[in-house]
Amino acid sequence: MDREIEQVKLEYEEKMRKKEKSKDKKDNKRDKKKDDDDSKKAEKEKDDKIKSIQAAAEPKSDDSPRIFALNKTFFQMRVDRISITTIAKRNRERLKDSSIFPSAPSTEL
Repeated sequence: MDREIEQVKLEYEEKMRKKEKSKDKKDNKRDKKKDDDDSKKAEKEKDDKIKSIQAAAEPKSDDSPRIFALNKTFFQMRVDRISITTIAKRNRERLKDSSIFPSAPSTEL
C-alpha cells in the first residue's frame, strides 16, 4: 500500500514538473486562473487515488467468530489454582471430622 501511495505521489510530481517545463517554454500567455484550475484538478486526482488505495487496504470487519488460543502457561496456572483450592477444601473437611485424630489412651496405668 505504501508503495502505491508513493507511486501516486511520484506521478503527481512528474506531472507538475512537465507543466512547469511547458510553462517555461511558452510565453506565459496562459491565464493564472487556468493554471490554478489545472493544478487543483491534478491535486484532486492525486488525493482521490490515495483515498481509494487506503480504502481498499482497510481491513473489512468479519462477522465470523474469532478463534482464540489459550497459552499453555496460563492454562497450567488455572489448573494449578483449581487443584490447590480443591486440596484446601478437602483438608478443611478432614479437620472438621474428629475421627482422623488419634484418641487418647483409655487405659490407666
